[in-house]
Amino acid sequence: MSEMNMGQVPTCYGMTETSPVSFQSSVDDPLYKRCKTVGRVRPRLEVKIVHETGLIGPVGAQGELCTRGYSMMTGY
Repeated sequence: MSEMNMGQVPTCYGMTETSPVSFQSSVDDPLYKRCKTVGRVRPRLEVKIVHETGLIGPVGAQGELCTRGYSMMTGY
């Protein structure tokens, strides 16, 4: 971060079909949170993790990530 002078870079996560970012950290978040998480859900989006049984899983669970909101590509 210091060598490249990039201390204010947040972490973002998204997919092409979610145009493009669904989660984002803040530059005010501690470094360990920016490096080890995908941040918080962006405004006006809803997300859930669906377990292979079809049930909604808790935060941190493994499963299918489902996203809904204004940024979702039509047809998904």
